[in-house]
Amino acid sequence: MVTLLLVMLVVLDLFLLGLIYFMNKQRFNPVELLKEVSNERKLLKEMRESIQVELQEKYRKAEEIYKKINSLAAEAEVEVKKSTELLSKEMADVLDEFGHRLSNSGEQITRQKTALGATLQRAAKERELLKKVVARGEKLSKFFDRKIPYEEVLEEIEDKKYLDARHLLSKGLTAGEVAQEVGLSESEVCLIASIG
Repeated sequence: MVTLLLVMLVVLDLFLLGLIYFMNKQRFNPVELLKEVSNERKLLKEMRESIQVELQEKYRKAEEIYKKINSLAAEAEVEVKKSTELLSKEMADVLDEFGHRLSNSGEQITRQKTALGATLQRAAKERELLKKVVARGEKLSKFFDRKIPYEEVLEEIEDKKYLDARHLLSKGLTAGEVAQEVGLSESEVCLIASIG
C-alpha cells in the first residue's frame, strides 16, 4: 500500500513537472522552475512522511487489535473447555441418576408384579373355596327345608360330591387331594377316576 502511494506521488510529481514545463515553455525561467520543483519535492517529502506516520499508527493499532483478538480467543477457548467438561460431567450425573431411578422402578415393578400374581392366585383359591362354601350352604339350606325329603337332599349331596371329584380329577389333582377336598374316601375317588 505504501509503495502504491509512493508511485502515485511520483506520477503526480512528474505530471506537475510536465505541466509546469509546458506552461513555462514560453517564458522559461530555470531558477523559478527549480524553486517550484524544490517546493514540490518538499511537499512530496512532507506527504510521504505524514503517510508513513499514519501507516505506522495504523500498523500499531492493528497489532493492538490482533493482540486483543488473540487474548479473547484464548479466554474463549478456556471457557469452552471448562463449559464442555462441566456439561459432560452434568450429563454423566443425570444419566447415572436416570439409570439408577429406572433400575429401581424396574425392580419395584417386578416386585409388584410378583405380589400381584400371588394375590391373584390367593383370590382364585378363595373364590373356589367360596363357591364350595356357597354350594354346601345351599345343600344345607335344602336339608333344613322341610318341604324336601331328607333322603333326596342326601342323594343330591352325594351326587354333587361325585361331580366335584370328577371335576378336580380332570384338573390334575391327586386322588388324596380330591378325597380331602370333597369329603370322600380315597378308594371312592380312585373308583370315580377309573369309571370317568
